[in-house]
Amino acid sequence: MEIPIACTLSATEALTQLGEWTDLLSQLAMGTSRTAPGRLEIILSADLTNVAALIQLAQREKACCAFFDFTLAINAERVTLVIEVTPEASSILDDLHADLASFVTATVTGEST
Repeated sequence: MEIPIACTLSATEALTQLGEWTDLLSQLAMGTSRTAPGRLEIILSADLTNVAALIQLAQREKACCAFFDFTLAINAERVTLVIEVTPEASSILDDLHADLASFVTATVTGEST
C-alpha cells in the first residue's frame, strides 16, 4: 500500500506544529546525519528532559502525516531521533536538515537562534 504525501492538518495547525518542532529541536539537536535520501538522524542532547514532549510531538506528526516514521535509537554513546520518509517526501527532510544545521551550529558555538 502506498502512503500519500499529505497532511490532514489545516494550514494554521500545520504551522503551529512546525513551530513546536522548531522550538523542541532547537533545544535538543546536537548533530545531524543524512544516511540516505529518506532518512535523517538527529543526535539528541544528553539532557533528555524533553524526550516525552518529543515522543508526543512525533506521535501527533505521524497521526497527521502518515508518510513519516520516527524511531529513537538508544546506544551507550547517545540517543538519536531517526526520521524516515518515502523517497517522494525526501525534500521535507532536506529542509529540516538545513534548518537543524543552524541550531546545531548555534549550540556548538554558544550563539542563540
